[in-house]
Amino acid sequence: MKKIILFIFAVMLNFKVYAQCVSGNCMNGTGTFNFSSGDSYTGEFKDGKKNGKGTYTYPSGNKYEGEFVNDKK
Repeated sequence: MKKIILFIFAVMLNFKVYAQCVSGNCMNGTGTFNFSSGDSYTGEFKDGKKNGKGTYTYPSGNKYEGEFVNDKK
């Protein structure tokens, strides 16, 4: 039984979904944040939200470059 539980846990670790700040200051400053969806944002942050100038990139390669206010384009 322990082996089955360990196996399931190991499989779950391989399918982890990550969303994280990969560089800079994603709380209050400038940084790059990768979302679990594959999207990414590089630009200014305030209180952990997209705020100011930035670039939002979708997995397809499409981009939005411009202003963000309180996490919104």
